[in-house]
Amino acid sequence: MDNKKNIEELREKYPGFFESFPIELIEFALSEKTAQKIANICVENRITDQEKVVGIAFRITHALFGKIPKENLATAFKEELEIGEEKAEDIAASAEEIILSVAPEPKSEEDSEEKIETKEAPPTTPPKKEQDDAYREPIE
Repeated sequence: MDNKKNIEELREKYPGFFESFPIELIEFALSEKTAQKIANICVENRITDQEKVVGIAFRITHALFGKIPKENLATAFKEELEIGEEKAEDIAASAEEIILSVAPEPKSEEDSEEKIETKEAPPTTPPKKEQDDAYREPIE
C-alpha cells in the first residue's frame, strides 16, 4: 500500500513520465521484488560497495525503461562502475535472466507516435477529379 502512495506522489510530480511508460512497467521497476532481485544479484557477485550497488540498480532501471540497450549493460558496469569484465558480464547476464526478461515492455517513442498517427488519421479516400463545367460565361 505504501508503494501505491509513492507511485501516486510520483505521478503528480512527473506526469510526463507516466504518460511515456505503461504503469505496469513503472510498478515493476519500483517494486520491492525487483529491488530484492537486484540486491541478490549484487550479493551473488560479491558487490558490497553501496555506490556500486546503487549504480548497478540505476543502470538496470535504465535498461528496463529502454534508455540504454540491455546488450550494453556489461560495458556500462565495467566502464562506469569500474567492475571487472567477467563480473560485469555475470551481473548483466543475471539481470537479463532474472529481471529484464520478465519485465513488461516499455513503449518506445516511435511506437507511441505510430499509434497516435494511425488513431488520428482519417481513412484516406482518393480525391475526386474535378469535372469541367459544360457552360462558362465569358468575363467582360
